[in-house]
Amino acid sequence: MNSRLSEQESDLLSQYTTVNNQILKLNNVINTINSSELDKLSANMRNLEKKFYLVYTLFKSSIYGNSSTENSRNDTFNSNNFTTNCPEL
Repeated sequence: MNSRLSEQESDLLSQYTTVNNQILKLNNVINTINSSELDKLSANMRNLEKKFYLVYTLFKSSIYGNSSTENSRNDTFNSNNFTTNCPEL
């Protein structure tokens, strides 16, 4: 390097150059992903979203089914054991 630079300054500039080169490589990778793989990733995300929504819907309907079954069992149980303070007719 330049003789006017100290050894520490030269090392620092070398490290800055290395970091700059890595940032440029990273920028190229990001540009590649954004330009070519974005459509594929979007399609995969849409497919995953559809599957997730299907599982969510099935889970929600299962919870509703179990809840309504429990409610009907409780209603039957409570109606068989219904008592009042009124005298029997």
